[in-house]
Amino acid sequence: VTYTLGNLCAMGGTLFMFGPISQCKNMFRMRRIWATLIYFFSMGMTITAAVYWDDPFLTLVFMLFQMAALTWYCASYIPFAQRILKGCLGKALGELDG
Repeated sequence: VTYTLGNLCAMGGTLFMFGPISQCKNMFRMRRIWATLIYFFSMGMTITAAVYWDDPFLTLVFMLFQMAALTWYCASYIPFAQRILKGCLGKALGELDG
């Protein structure tokens, strides 16, 4: 729960820095919309799994989704960063296969 609240505070900081309308427009651009939606969904599910379901395993899984979505979202602001992440992940998973 604390991790998710920290992420919400960080999101509030960017809202303050860039302005809420500008930040929302950027968050829901086509190249960021899926990362944004998965990020918000995973934050909600992290809190739900921790508080209502009291399930540490699901809480950890949703925290990992939250970290991955935040990483992908942040990478969308850096030129070629998503392409580099895709390449690294593809090579890492490819090495696991064979």
